[in-house]
Amino acid sequence: MEQPTGSAKPLPLQRYFPLAIWVVAVLVGLLIPLKILQLGYIPADDAMCHVAKALSGKTWPQILLMDQRFAQDEHPGWHSILGALHRNFGLDADQMIFFSVAAPFVAFWLALLVKRKRPEAMLLAIFLASLAAPGSFGRFMFGRPFIVMTVVYVLLLQLWARTDKVSVRAMVLSMALMAFSVWVHGSWYLFGFICAGFGLAGAWRKAWAFGWCWVLGTFFGALLTGHPIGYIHETTVHLLSTFGGHPLERFLVTELQPDSGDVVFALVIVLAMLWRVARGEWRGSAEWTPLLALAVLGWFLGLKISRFWVDWGYPAAILWLAGELEAVLEKNSLRPYPVLVLSAFAAAGPYMLVTRDLNDRWSQNATIEYITPETPGIQGWLPDPGGLVYDSDMRVFFRTFYKNPHADWRYVLGFEPGIMTPENFDILRKIQWNSYTSQAYEPWVKKMRPQDRMILFQDAGIHPGIAGLEWYYAASDTWIGRLPRKP
Repeated sequence: MEQPTGSAKPLPLQRYFPLAIWVVAVLVGLLIPLKILQLGYIPADDAMCHVAKALSGKTWPQILLMDQRFAQDEHPGWHSILGALHRNFGLDADQMIFFSVAAPFVAFWLALLVKRKRPEAMLLAIFLASLAAPGSFGRFMFGRPFIVMTVVYVLLLQLWARTDKVSVRAMVLSMALMAFSVWVHGSWYLFGFICAGFGLAGAWRKAWAFGWCWVLGTFFGALLTGHPIGYIHETTVHLLSTFGGHPLERFLVTELQPDSGDVVFALVIVLAMLWRVARGEWRGSAEWTPLLALAVLGWFLGLKISRFWVDWGYPAAILWLAGELEAVLEKNSLRPYPVLVLSAFAAAGPYMLVTRDLNDRWSQNATIEYITPETPGIQGWLPDPGGLVYDSDMRVFFRTFYKNPHADWRYVLGFEPGIMTPENFDILRKIQWNSYTSQAYEPWVKKMRPQDRMILFQDAGIHPGIAGLEWYYAASDTWIGRLPRKP
C-alpha cells in the first residue's frame, strides 16, 4: 500500500492491511449465502426441479408429457454435477439445494474480485449495485445453472474487456470456459452478446477473435453432451418455441418479460460519468469502453427482455463501476487506517443489504407444506401409477417434483410451457388468456383419466369450482382434483 508523502514511518502491521482486505472481501462472499440459507431459504423455481431431476435418474420425457421435439437434457452438465454429489457424497435434496445456491453465488462473487488491484473498490461497486437494484442482485441467489453462465461471462470480461490485446493463452482459456458453460447451461447463443458489445465499442478485432472462441467453445461444449448436433438443434428450437403463442407479455416467464430498467442504478452509472467529467478526466470517445457498451446495450435490450439486463448488462455495469472507483482510489492515496475503515464499510454494506429478509424474500418458503405420500389425509388423492398431473402454475411442478422425484407419474406443465405438447400448450394459453376461470379448464377435465389429478394453487377458503371433479384441500394453498369415484 502506497505511503502518503511526509509520513514518518509505517504504522504497525501496515504491511498486512492489503491481505486483510482481500480476506474480508472473500469472506463476505462466503457468509452471504450461508446467512440466507440459515433462514430456511429454498428457491421457488428451477433449482427445485434440477435437484429432483438429478435424484430421479430419469430423462425429461419420463418426467414430463412433452413435445417430441424436445427429448434431450438442456442442462446435462449441471445435472451430472448434482448427480455426482448425490452418488459420491450421499447428499439429499435439501443439501443439494444448499450447494445449488451457495456454490454458484460464491463463484460469481470470486469472479468479480479476480484480477482487481483494489478489492475495496469492487466491494463498493457491489454495495451500490445491490442498494440501487436489489432485485437484480438477488437473482444470483436463485441456485440455477444460468449463474454458472454468468460466472463464465464475468471471467471472460475480466480477460478481454480490460486489455488492449488478448493472448493466445487467454483465447484457449476462453474456449474452455465457454465449453464448460455450454455443457452446464444450454443457452450457448447468448455469448454472441459479448461480440455485439465489442463491436458497439468499436473493438472489431476483439469481436472477430472472440467470435471464433465462441464458435469453437460452443462446438466443444456440445461435444461434451454426447449429442452435439442434436443438442445445438434442440436448444435453438427451444429458444424459438419459447416465444411462440404469446399474445401477452404476462404469459412469459419472469426473465423473458420486460425489465423496469433499474432506473436508480442507471442514474448511479450516469453520476459516475459526470464525476469523471467534474474531475477533468473525461477523454471523450475513449471512455466508450466495451464494459460500458455492454452495460448500455444490456440495459436497452432489457427494456424488452429483462434477461439481457439482469444476466448480462448488470454484471458488466458492476465491473465498469468498480473500475471507476478503483481509478479514484489509485490516484488519491489514502492513509492506511482510513482505507481499512472504507473497506469495512464496503464489506458490511453488501452483507447487510443482501441478507436482510425484506418482505420475507428469503424465509417465505420455509413454512411451505408439500404434498407427499406422508401428508396426513392424502391417501387416494395423489396421482396413481402412470397418471398425469394437470396444472396451470409451474410452481406445482417445482414443489411436487422436488418432494416426489421417484414418483410414477408425469406432469403436463413443467419448467417451461414451450416444451408442452401443442394441444396442452394451446389449452394452457386459453386458461391464462381467460384469467384462470374455471370454465377454461374444461378441455383438461374431459381428457383426465381415473389415475390423473389436477393440482391448483388457491387459498384454502376459495374452492376451485371446476365442474366434473371432486376436490380436496391437501396442503398450503394446494387443491387436488380427481374424477368422481364410485361409492
